[in-house]
Order: sequence, then structure tokens, then C-alpha cells
Amino acid sequence: MNNGSKKLLIGGVIVVLLGGYALWASTRSTTPAPAGTTAATTADQTGGQTSVPSGTTNPNTIGQDGGVGDSSTPGDSTPSTQYKDGTYTGIVGSAAPYGQVQVKVTISGGKMTAISLLKKPEGPGETNEVTARAFPILIQEAISVQNESVHTVSGATQDSDGFRQSLSSALAQAQS
Repeated sequence: MNNGSKKLLIGGVIVVLLGGYALWASTRSTTPAPAGTTAATTADQTGGQTSVPSGTTNPNTIGQDGGVGDSSTPGDSTPSTQYKDGTYTGIVGSAAPYGQVQVKVTISGGKMTAISLLKKPEGPGETNEVTARAFPILIQEAISVQNESVHTVSGATQDSDGFRQSLSSALAQAQS
């Protein structure tokens, strides 16, 4: 092995080591846990994903059977808008390529009290399973935060986007 080959080999090893370190470092979360949670989580325990312990109010956490993760960070603020009582139908939101989403929102006492799905993605493969899992979470969180700023449900990005589009237009109609 000549001197040039040795340098190339050493350089390649250094690149691999630095890449491995960068990957390891990216799994180490430095973000503090949300207010109201007390249990510590580590990347080693969860395979690099942060989880929220049961008993908290995070609507994106479901039971032991493959919880719902989240990579978005919408504002978790107290609603400042008072809505007009009534029932409002949102536009048809896109969940392409899986279908469309349309919601109907019921406002009572100035607050969202119910959300029903008029249209939702349906189709072969996992589409129906993902839809059945995602929309109850999205609906629960939207009613909880009283706006369309809901987290994206892991594995249901298009459904979540279409839901937010439709809900946003319905709530715009309900603004007082």
C-alpha cells in the first residue's frame, strides 16, 4: 500500500467516524420536556424518538401500540378568538394523493364543541387504517387548543395538512 492510498483510507475512516458522531449527536435531544411532564426520556430508550409519558395531556401520544409521534411545533397558545355560535363547513382540503378532507365544525358558547368529517381519504392499502388512527387525534387536539394549529400526526402528514386546511376555513367563517 503506497503513501497516497494510506492517506485516502485514513481520510475515509475520519469521514465515517465524523458522520457517525453527527448521527449520534442528532439523536440526543437538548429540548426541554413540555410543561407538565416530569418523566425523562432518552434516545437510547426510545430508539431516537422522544416520547411523552402516559398521564399527560399530549393528544399526540397514544398507548403502547405504536404511539403517534410529531415533528411539527405549532403554537400551543390559549385561544384568544371568540367564535360565533353555529355550524360551519370548511373547504375541501387536500390529502393528496390519498384523497380529500372536509370538516364541519360546531361552535357553542363561543368555543368549538364538535368536529365531524364530511370527507376523508379512503382507499386501498393502509389508507383506511391511517385515517382511522389520525382523525380522532386531530379532532381531539383541535377542540383542545380551539384552533387549527394541531400537530402533524406521524404517518398521516397529508391527512393532517388537509384537516388543517378545511378546519382553518371553517373557523374563518366563525370569527366574530
